[in-house]
Amino acid sequence: MRAAWISRTLLILKSKRKCIYIYQEREKRKEKEKEGKKKRDLKNQREKKRDRERKKEEIGAQGDRQRRTAAGSGGEWRGCWAARGDDGAAPATRRTDRRGEEARLAETADGEIGAAQQRLRTARRRRPAAEGDAQGSSRTTAEGQQTSSGGRRGRASSDGGMGGPAGARRRREQLRRRQRRNW
Repeated sequence: MRAAWISRTLLILKSKRKCIYIYQEREKRKEKEKEGKKKRDLKNQREKKRDRERKKEEIGAQGDRQRRTAAGSGGEWRGCWAARGDDGAAPATRRTDRRGEEARLAETADGEIGAAQQRLRTARRRRPAAEGDAQGSSRTTAEGQQTSSGGRRGRASSDGGMGGPAGARRRREQLRRRQRRNW
């Protein structure tokens, strides 16, 4: 009877010890996981911060380049301040509280320049086709030169060589003439 009681008690104690051991192991694992998660979070935060800083630097450098190209000669810092009548000093010499305002102004100036360039491009693309349509109906002269829309017989030298849109127009006209002769 006593032996059975002892063996049962031992079993209970063993199982309790096992339970305690399992519980302790589980707690240890949880602690490790927590520490690992903390480390991962810190690493991610650092990486995010680094990415943000890198992006800021890239955007800043891009803005500098755009302002320099907009300013033109010698890459001076006169982009948007010239329009405002400021002295156009480099931002390092300016007060820090005005930097945000300047950046905003520079962005708007860049946007306006980009929009103007885009408008110019689309206008250049549209113009030759529209003039070509107008010219199509009036091939009157014997040598096949178009005389409508401003009379293109005596061309001004300001048309620029064969590079610009006017040059392209001239090439097209010459090609038409040649084809008409060969036909």
